[in-house]
Amino acid sequence: MRVQDLAKKYKIGKKEFLEVIEYNIGIKGKKTISALSKDEIAKIEKYIEDKVKEKISAQKQKEKKSEVKKEEEKTIAKVEEKPKKEKKPTLRYGAGELYGHDFTKLPPDRVRALANAAFKSEPCPFRGDGFMCNKKGGVCSLRQFSKRDEVVVPVDGTSPVATCPNRFYDSERALSWAGETLLDTKSPIILTELPFLKAISGGDASNVSTVGKIDMVLVHPDTSTLHWCALEIQAVYFSGASMYTDFNLMKKWKADGIPFPQGFRHPDFRSSGPKRLMPQLQIKVPTISRWGKKMAVVVDLPFWESLGSITEVDHVSNCDIAWFVMKYRHDGTRFLMEPAGLHLTTLDRAVEGLTGGKPTSLSDFETTLRAKLPDAPLHSSQASPNCG
Repeated sequence: MRVQDLAKKYKIGKKEFLEVIEYNIGIKGKKTISALSKDEIAKIEKYIEDKVKEKISAQKQKEKKSEVKKEEEKTIAKVEEKPKKEKKPTLRYGAGELYGHDFTKLPPDRVRALANAAFKSEPCPFRGDGFMCNKKGGVCSLRQFSKRDEVVVPVDGTSPVATCPNRFYDSERALSWAGETLLDTKSPIILTELPFLKAISGGDASNVSTVGKIDMVLVHPDTSTLHWCALEIQAVYFSGASMYTDFNLMKKWKADGIPFPQGFRHPDFRSSGPKRLMPQLQIKVPTISRWGKKMAVVVDLPFWESLGSITEVDHVSNCDIAWFVMKYRHDGTRFLMEPAGLHLTTLDRAVEGLTGGKPTSLSDFETTLRAKLPDAPLHSSQASPNCG
């Protein structure tokens, strides 16, 4: 076999092949046309075979190192990689009911129509007898909504929170329940705004003005002997952004689904309970109890659950206040109010629940007082707090 033929076999240039066999194998003086002996061919092929093996081995080592490096990089990446946080949905309170309708069930044209309705142009679905809604915007209750990937839905497990007192007139279930419990009648006569507190101006007994009223009184239909109870309805105020921007969006709403609330707001149970309801009870209940009558209070379940723990009494005869707690049941395109629970309490225990705590003891209070006045001399009144 000639040199050039063997070079072609291994796909090596003629000149390069001659250099290989001369400097690496020791076969000298051969030309491209020279014939090679069998021994020379065997030497050349063994040399090339060994080099190929070395190259393959080196390539495998390189690949192995590369794989090890990749595995190391993966391990480091796993250690350094921070777990991806699932995007939390945005939560906001918005209209739960609009003029008595479940807001989530309203089609876009009804959302626009109700949002554009003039004040007192829509009937209140809870009062009846032609009573027109007297709440601007017609929002009966708030509800918490979530928004994720542009999808707006009510938050699971939450219910509406009544923001309008008229909401509790729903089929007069609460009033009938209170009448049955306290007056032994499901159909009490309902009277509103009876004068309760009077003030004398300038010391003139003839110049008397009403400074306080009982919002509602339920009377047994048999009026031959007056059997009655007072009743307070407490809806919830809300704090935060007004509904103005929500209404502006509703007025032109055309998309599928419902608009997401435009501002951050929340039911303000503190303002509704301790700041509004509690003073009313403290003013009215002592006198009503002295008269031998009961005070009924109607609230919804979210309001009741916002209160602190209240110790209850076991019978109507032992209570000052009967709490009629209402819950919401979904019915098609509306929510219905129905009884959730009756709670009988004294005024003192109710105040503790409304304020969210019990008064500290005198000794604990004075211990704190002395700690703040470490250098103050002991006064006789401190030693004997009952002294005049």
